[in-house]
Amino acid sequence: LKNFSKMLYTWTEGPYSVILNRQSTVTLNKRINAFDLNGLQNYPDLQACLILIITSFMLDRIENEKGQKLILMDEVWSFLKGPAVGFMEYAVRAGRKKNTGIVFITQGLSEIVESSIASAILNNTANKFILLQRGNLDQVKEVLKLNNQEAELIGTLQQKRGEFSEAFLINNDKRGV
Repeated sequence: LKNFSKMLYTWTEGPYSVILNRQSTVTLNKRINAFDLNGLQNYPDLQACLILIITSFMLDRIENEKGQKLILMDEVWSFLKGPAVGFMEYAVRAGRKKNTGIVFITQGLSEIVESSIASAILNNTANKFILLQRGNLDQVKEVLKLNNQEAELIGTLQQKRGEFSEAFLINNDKRGV
């Protein structure tokens, strides 16, 4: 019991108790709920705990709420290597059956390709938007199974900050800018 109480101290009396050992002030019954986890990677124990709470909340919504749901995940690289990866795989594989869409926003395809759930993401994603790419497109071409003409189109994408960004869209077998 002493060992158990030492493990719980951080959460009940210690530094994280201010967040977790009190009545919640968070309202999660809104149409849109957003979680900004920036900086949380500096506190791995707290990060794991909060991600468990957030993914539990999202899983409950996916499973029990009627109507369409959409999950947007920005800076997805941090989740692909962390404790939320199992939830992400479930959301990708089961989302359509539960009327739930999931959007992964990332700076590079390699972040997805190098993850343990790469095949789940790539095989269960109906729509892929590729924005302006700098540098070598070999990985994009290989992973997304692009032909030379499609790779060239991606190489010509333009962006004018604050006005527009062109994107190459892959929607099942339809592709274009």
